[in-house]
Formats: sequence, structure tokens, C-alpha cells
Amino acid sequence: MLRGHEGTVLCAAFSPDGSRIVTASEDKTARIWGTATAKEIAVLRGHENAVWSAAFSPDGSRIVTGSDDNTARIWDAVTAKEIMVLPRLGNRVQSAAFSPDGRYIAMASLDGTARIWDAAEKEIAVLSVFDNVMQSVAFTPDGSCIVTALSDGTARIWDIATSREIAVLLGHSYHVQSAAFSADGSRIVTA
Repeated sequence: MLRGHEGTVLCAAFSPDGSRIVTASEDKTARIWGTATAKEIAVLRGHENAVWSAAFSPDGSRIVTGSDDNTARIWDAVTAKEIMVLPRLGNRVQSAAFSPDGRYIAMASLDGTARIWDAAEKEIAVLSVFDNVMQSVAFTPDGSCIVTALSDGTARIWDIATSREIAVLLGHSYHVQSAAFSADGSRIVTA
């Protein structure tokens, strides 16, 4: 059992090699844990409000967190030092993820946008759906597209190179909280 957060844990993710877990909490922190020992390795402090999302980069060297303070932050996963703060969005960063090659970061926000940034801190795309909440974001295995889950009961697939919506997935009658691609990119699961 992982004990140490002083608020509800909102997200947990394994490192690519399975040796660590990162958790995100209402206590304004993310924490890194060793899976073999279940002991806390580091605390990531800096967010001003609840941390809703945390994910490792594909090589396990960095962590991205998204928060109610409307920011996403990048951390060194070994030293636990903050590397950068991405510019403040219009609302909570509900979900954040690295692309499979680690070159890009996608963020889904309650302001109805998903934003994609490159490693040089440059925003390369803003994907927007009017009057909706973006609940989550995930990359295709090849990193060419993302899928977003929305409060209107849809999931949408976006081409990163053109910033265009290429498909709308219908069928849910209420919010779609999460969406992810299969390992080969041929299927999507929504919840």
C-alpha cells in the first residue's frame, strides 16, 4: 500500500520499466514510489492546487503533471526537480501525456481545448471544441494523432500535423471520461 498523500489520489501511472509509480493528488503534490518496496522516493511540489494527472515519459526520465492551477509541469523523474512550467491555460489541466517518442506533450483542459507542445516549450497546436470539456488525451502508438474524450459524449481523433479533427466517435449518452488507443493503434477504447 502506498501511503503519504494528504488528500484523495486522482491518478496513478507506472514508469515504462515498471520500477516506479507516480501518483497525483488533491494535496497539490505528485509522488514517486518504488514498486518493489512501496516506499516513497520523491515528492513533486510546486502546483498551487490539486494535481489531476501524472505520467512518465516513454524513457522514464521525465514526468508531466496537470493541475487545477491551470498548468502542466515537467519534472526530472530522477532528481524530482521541476524542469519547466507550461503556460497557464484557461482552466484545469485534466489530463497530460507524452507522445510515444517523448517529443511532444498533449494536455486536455476543462476550457474545451487540447494543446500540444514540443520539447522546446513551443506550442504547436490548439485543438478546440466549442462549449465542451476535454476530459482526457492520448497519443496513437506512432504519435501522429491524439484521441480526446469530451463531456458531450464523444471522443474525437485529431491529426497532429494538420491540427484537424479527423473523426468523431459517437455512442455514449453522457460524458466520456477517458479514451485510449490499442498498442497497435487499430482500436480505441472509451469510458
